[in-house]
Amino acid sequence: MTGGRAKRVRRRYRRGGPLVLYAGFVMFVGLGAVNSQNNLLFLLLGFAVGGLVVSGVLSGSMMMRVGVRRRSIAAGRVGDPMHIEYVIENRSWLLPAFALTIEESEERRRGSDGRRAWAKATDRPRTYAEYIGRRGARCVRADFTPVKRGEYALRDVRISSAFPFGLVEKTAEFQADTTFLVYPARVALKRGVVGRLMSSTAHAGSAARTRGPGEEFHGLHEYTPGDSPRLIAWRASARTGELVVKEQSWSSARRVWVWLDLPQHPAAHRSEEIEAAEEAAIALAGTLLEESNRAGVQAGLVVPSHGISHKPAVGARHRVAMLESLARLDLQRPSPANGETQRSLPSARDAVVVVHGCPVEPGVGPPGAMHLSSADAIASPSRSIASETAPVRERAT
Repeated sequence: MTGGRAKRVRRRYRRGGPLVLYAGFVMFVGLGAVNSQNNLLFLLLGFAVGGLVVSGVLSGSMMMRVGVRRRSIAAGRVGDPMHIEYVIENRSWLLPAFALTIEESEERRRGSDGRRAWAKATDRPRTYAEYIGRRGARCVRADFTPVKRGEYALRDVRISSAFPFGLVEKTAEFQADTTFLVYPARVALKRGVVGRLMSSTAHAGSAARTRGPGEEFHGLHEYTPGDSPRLIAWRASARTGELVVKEQSWSSARRVWVWLDLPQHPAAHRSEEIEAAEEAAIALAGTLLEESNRAGVQAGLVVPSHGISHKPAVGARHRVAMLESLARLDLQRPSPANGETQRSLPSARDAVVVVHGCPVEPGVGPPGAMHLSSADAIASPSRSIASETAPVRERAT
């Protein structure tokens, strides 16, 4: 992330159509003044040349003392608005800065890492600063909406200005390397999907119920010295004529694994339809993990084809870790499961939902798993996930 002042890497001038037309106008006025020796034309020629000098030299000096730094970018989500904040500084004691355009440069420098360029995730982030006073600073924000998940890199920041007449654009670029994450899209689920998931976790939890210091009733046994008087079952004792106490039980916490099935396809057989189905499966897996985790269920993630495994747990930090793994998942570079992944696979008592990135294959995953595909679980875009899952969450809690 970028914290300090960015380093200037290049400065240049750009010529455009307005400058060509203006230069032609100046030459026309100059020829007319020389041929006619008209004082008014000479005066007009002086103003025209003066405007060219002001546009090229004076405003260029303004850009020489301008600096920028990019603030850290919080992780976002596909389809949700994100923003980049820039702090623009004018270190000049003499000249204010006017009409600045701040945007990201698409040029990649030599030796840059393999992270994807921001241009694959969104349109060019761009913002403006109308005025920055002498020895002043201003914070501006560029809004953008990512369309693809992943880890992206921002390289150089470009500041440009064509002040005051728009004839010559002065540009300065600053080195400011920053990375940001884009999580998978949050999708609307069809009615009953989360309910089926909750019922499967509740069934798994009840199967593991054993005697222990919990809150659920397990049975009765004769009173022995040392038992708490508060556990005496008075009605049962009255019927039997002997003191009996209640036994409590605990059940293992509800645990669910989201098993993401992404079969490896040869590069020659990969198509846009396959990639779209896999991206939809990733978005579905992320939504199921979030919904389960927010409902108090210990949710875990396993992607065998890419060596990803997160043991079931609850909490915002665990949820963010799983979303980061899904964001960084590279479909072009599979990584088979390693020993650590094999040790973290679901147990027989855990509920498992297999999310398929292709037509459902019932043989994938452990026996008894629930199988879903994006076509089976994702509702139409007009529906809201909150309205679909709120009644289910109330029943589950």
